[in-house]
Amino acid sequence: METVNTIRIKNKNEYIIQVNEQGDTISFNLEDPELMLKLDKTYQDIRRIQQTAKAQELVIRKKQDQKTEGMLSQNEKSLAKLAVKMFQDMRKVMDNFLGENACQKIFGNRNYITMYDDLFEQLEPHFAKMKLNAELFKKQIQQKYTQDQDDILR
Repeated sequence: METVNTIRIKNKNEYIIQVNEQGDTISFNLEDPELMLKLDKTYQDIRRIQQTAKAQELVIRKKQDQKTEGMLSQNEKSLAKLAVKMFQDMRKVMDNFLGENACQKIFGNRNYITMYDDLFEQLEPHFAKMKLNAELFKKQIQQKYTQDQDDILR
């Protein structure tokens, strides 16, 4: 019988946040050099999705509205579908940054207009505690790789 050897690297710099009453968490690897870039991309992607939705909303509102057999007019249906798509797109972006199914853990099945603004507002103090900024990453890289060399990152 062949023996399988395994190793597990313990992440010493993991920042964990409990996100609901059931004890679910999200975590950030503070040594991940891409973390700050992912955060920046997330901010940009969310804003892009919101701007695109606003532009599409203006187009829908300018269209002549038509009644339908249901409760909603044609424009109202289009606006509702636009909102659903916007939230789906935003959840994908946020899950890419926060981790798989993070939005489900945080928001459940609820969606509301300012949910991501509220989330970022709640995360800001954590980002500050994590010292999630460009200068910190630059200093960490400099300390790690330039101890005996010239400061190549300056």
